Amino acid sequence: ALPKAKNTTGGLTVFKNMTISASEKVPNTSPVKKTAIKEDPSILAAVENMLLLDSYSKRIQIEQHLIVLRDSKTSPKDRLTNAEILAKVVKAVGICSGEGDMIVEVISSESLENQLQSVREGVILLAKALMKSVGRILEPFLLPLLPQLLIMHADRSQTVRDGAAAIGADLMQQVNPYSFRTMIFPTLITAMSHDDWRVKVAGLTFLRSISPRVSKQLTPLLPELIPKVSECIYDSKKQVQTTAIDTLTEACGVIANEDIRPLVPQLVSVIAHPDESIKTLDALLETTFVANVDAPVLALIAPLLAKSLKTRSSVMKRKASRVIDIMCRLVQEPSDVAPFMPLLLPALDKVIDEIVDAEVCGVAKDARAILLKAMGEGDEKVSTVAATPTAVSLSVPAVQIKLLDALHHSMKNNQLYSTAEQPLHTSSQLLQGSLNDTEQKIFTFISELCAELVVKGTPPNPNMKIDDADFDVENSWRYAVAMSDSADWNDCIVPYILSVRDSYKSRCSPATSETNFIDISAEEKVDKDGDNESFPMGSPTDNTVAEQLSSAFRSAALGVVLDSQNQTDPNDSNLCDIEFSLAFGGKILLHNTYLRLGKGRRYGLMGKNGAGKTTLLTNIGSGNIEGLPATIKTVYVQHDDASDDQGVSLIDEMMAGKDMIEAGVKREDAAAALTHIGFTENMLSCPRSMLSGGWKMKLLIIRAMLSRADVLLLDEPTNHLDTASVAWLINYILSQKDVTCLIVSHDTQFMDAVLTDVIHYENRKLVYYHGNLTHFVSIHPEARYYYELAGSTMSFKFPTPERLDGINSTTRSVLKIENCTYTYPGQTKPQLVNVSAKVCLASRVAVVGANGAGKSTLIKLLVQEAEPDEGCGGIVWKHMNLRVAYVAQHSFHHIEQHLDSTPVEYIKWRFAAGYDKEDMTKANTKLTEEEVEERKGERKYGDIDLVLGRRKNGRTMEYECTFVGQNPAREPNKYITVEKLTEMGYLKLVQQCDTRIAAAAAGLDLRPLLTAEIQGHLDDFNLAAEFGTHGTIRRLSGGQKVKLVLAAAMWNRPHVIILDEPTNYLDREALGALTQAIKTFAGGVVIISHNHEFTDALCSEKWLVKDGQCFTHGGAEETAMKSMSIKKSQSAPADLDLPPKDDATGNINTSIVSEVILNPKTLESLSKKEIRKLERCAAVAGVTLKDYVLKINCKSPEWKWL
Repeated sequence: ALPKAKNTTGGLTVFKNMTISASEKVPNTSPVKKTAIKEDPSILAAVENMLLLDSYSKRIQIEQHLIVLRDSKTSPKDRLTNAEILAKVVKAVGICSGEGDMIVEVISSESLENQLQSVREGVILLAKALMKSVGRILEPFLLPLLPQLLIMHADRSQTVRDGAAAIGADLMQQVNPYSFRTMIFPTLITAMSHDDWRVKVAGLTFLRSISPRVSKQLTPLLPELIPKVSECIYDSKKQVQTTAIDTLTEACGVIANEDIRPLVPQLVSVIAHPDESIKTLDALLETTFVANVDAPVLALIAPLLAKSLKTRSSVMKRKASRVIDIMCRLVQEPSDVAPFMPLLLPALDKVIDEIVDAEVCGVAKDARAILLKAMGEGDEKVSTVAATPTAVSLSVPAVQIKLLDALHHSMKNNQLYSTAEQPLHTSSQLLQGSLNDTEQKIFTFISELCAELVVKGTPPNPNMKIDDADFDVENSWRYAVAMSDSADWNDCIVPYILSVRDSYKSRCSPATSETNFIDISAEEKVDKDGDNESFPMGSPTDNTVAEQLSSAFRSAALGVVLDSQNQTDPNDSNLCDIEFSLAFGGKILLHNTYLRLGKGRRYGLMGKNGAGKTTLLTNIGSGNIEGLPATIKTVYVQHDDASDDQGVSLIDEMMAGKDMIEAGVKREDAAAALTHIGFTENMLSCPRSMLSGGWKMKLLIIRAMLSRADVLLLDEPTNHLDTASVAWLINYILSQKDVTCLIVSHDTQFMDAVLTDVIHYENRKLVYYHGNLTHFVSIHPEARYYYELAGSTMSFKFPTPERLDGINSTTRSVLKIENCTYTYPGQTKPQLVNVSAKVCLASRVAVVGANGAGKSTLIKLLVQEAEPDEGCGGIVWKHMNLRVAYVAQHSFHHIEQHLDSTPVEYIKWRFAAGYDKEDMTKANTKLTEEEVEERKGERKYGDIDLVLGRRKNGRTMEYECTFVGQNPAREPNKYITVEKLTEMGYLKLVQQCDTRIAAAAAGLDLRPLLTAEIQGHLDDFNLAAEFGTHGTIRRLSGGQKVKLVLAAAMWNRPHVIILDEPTNYLDREALGALTQAIKTFAGGVVIISHNHEFTDALCSEKWLVKDGQCFTHGGAEETAMKSMSIKKSQSAPADLDLPPKDDATGNINTSIVSEVILNPKTLESLSKKEIRKLERCAAVAGVTLKDYVLKINCKSPEWKWL
């Protein structure tokens, strides 16, 4: 008779035998499962009672629970309770047991698709409880039901929808990664095309959840995935759009290319927001590309490139072409770029055929050529990878059959599966009847996972020689098994094998045909005699057995093939020997070259500005070089640390650094090292910002010393260092016998003293030369500019300024400082005391002195970026029309606010108002906050409002002023002398007026701010259109930024150039060009530099700053006056290949030149009436109008009526 049902508290229905005698109980010879149940005691009691029953009764109980579970009359609480009871029974008896198989087989596609809602709810609750109870062993049974789980997200029942979501989330978080490609991915792709938006969201959500766990498997599938998810981004449902963007961002985050990965959110965002295309293209062009480009990377970028090529904007077409150029140069396999040829090649052809801009057309042609080379269709391939003769085509299904047979053999032959009562079976016998359906499903699942790992997840085996006559092709799959990772192999087997082992072993012995569990809450599993002989699930013993089974399976699969996982490679004596590529800012810097670093060697990186020297050091320091050993500790010493010190003392900031903490440096050791090279106690307690450039560089070098690096990366280490400090640095580097140094420096004497090897940039390769710089130049005489500034093949062209009013001699002072004292804020001791100096148009001054002596401070006083101490009586004077170009020590501060603009755009912004906006920020012209507030406050009638212009009345300069409350119609502007304005406190307004007039005198108000005009000016400083017009400032190298700063400073045709450490960033060739340009410059030059070779070649005068004083030696030498008083609009440079301009009637002008002659009295353009009168005077004198006007001064008769 069937046992009667009994209702317990809470509505729980359980089935128990009324009486179970000792004789009826089957001996408990099988292991008891370890379980710790802390749930409802009624559930525990129900499970315990069921486990005490014989096999037949247990099956009856299970059937009754399944009926209750799927009954529509069962309450939700009872249905959930029954699901938990059944799940715990499966955990106790094993999923492969008869009872376990009976329960698990209920979870089927037929049940999930049943018309009755109660059945679907019951099955989904059971599946959810089983996931919680038995975990990963359920994967072989749930993965085939993934399509139904996705569709159930659109079910009418909230319980079904929530359950399907919970099961899917748990499954995605624990499923084996090697089941993704064949079992999960196709289902998710299909869900994204489903008619119901909820199913789409479910598929996208599952993909987002599993993506981080299956990066290796998902990456090659991205070319197929990205178009599908992109379609969902354009879906009409907002929920689908949002989920698709998040999913694609997460999925593309698995891309192995470290250069692209930071740009993934922006590349995904541009799919939904096309207006971000230019910004995204700029981000790609500004990226340093090191890793090779493969199909997943191209799949993400190609749609953006194709759309950009089809727009009307020539700027976007050019940028897209440049990205194609750089990407395809880094492609290794033609098969990676082949799928995107139909998308990109026709778009490039259309640009070439239709674009009018010849420069953009040329870029598109270059990109097309590189694209064809990447496919192997051009004159030569961009990169060639030799075909591997060891490759054998393997298919997953074929390998799966082989592995399944090997798995059966390993099970059969392992001693854990053979007993005295049960003889060993053959493989065919096992396949025919020794395994039940559940066990066979698990075995098949294991073999499928291992086949996916072997075929798709292993590199080629170098030991497989298919050319050998005796090679067995049939066993080629075993060589792939040998290359599989042991940890991945175990993960495909260990979580699933024990359940089969326990079930199979229990059936092998008649004495264990029945299972009885006397205490499911016991901490140990015991047999009938109480001995601890079984293996609790998850215990160390259990894991050991599972690993033994995995190892036995691997051995059976390998056969006689040697396992590559047990082989070790000999250690390489070199620190580094790798092949890599490097690109930055739309330019390939290095391609398939080698980086070889030997221990204790000192390498000098040689190459032109923009070759990529600093980029290479940066990427080595950040570990972004592909293949760079992670065990190498590198420290990168940058030449310019602009980080904020937050007012913390120097020693405290240093000890808080991550490098000091990791190296375990003690505070007293750090202080001793700094003190040893001259740091005082006062300097250690002051913020870093109080240090001069030289002391800051010393601090960076000391930090690098204390960090105990394997490789020291020094980028311009001698910048700002005086002679004594450079000597100290040389001695330190030579003393480090075990430290490898990689150095970029333009100091030839320093490089000659320390180098053991030279690494030279040649045709995008790193070429190695043993010996120092002298030896290198003997091999490459064309690189003599590393020693001789005159040997440079580059040239700069400085514009000629116009003549200054009243300056008839090049030795007459145009700028001077007299008896000035300056004290830094917060300090008591003055930095400079009663210093005096003067500058004329013939000046060639070298400002020298030790680090921290006050050289830069003196210059800041001279250019009025700093003001002398009040009450010192000092005077800073300059000619009212004098224009000064000042390139500061940290020159990048001029452009640091415009990094996302092009150099041309920066110059347009800087001079758009007709004057230099940088001049208006100086201390002598910029109004302080207090002064601005005062001017905004209450002002009485008659106060001066603006200073508009000036005139010369005899020997007195008068300024045109407007007043508060003035009526322009009845009250004219008034002229007030400069002395009175200064006395009234309006000196800054006067100097602002002088700056505007000086700019007008230079022609800035008439000089057109056109792209061609500005690029022509940049060409004079060797900054090509690729960087000047089409590239952002962020993409420029240090030397290129200095060229930009020089070009911008020279736009207003200055009379005096002041350069603070100009050699810090320019390479030898650019430094030679700067030297030659300064020699021919028609104005004065003041230079701060520790490079004696540079200053000795130029300067006839020296200012020695020492102990707060300035001592002058030598003087200016009289030169011929050069000036330009005619302002011209420059023609477009020839290299831009611009078409000639034509008017509406078809007349063509090859160039447009306009001449404006200035009135020498008002410094404004002459009127037509004045020009006619002066032309008659010039005709009488027998000279040209230009020469006649140049001779007019305040004593000339024409002065009265001009």
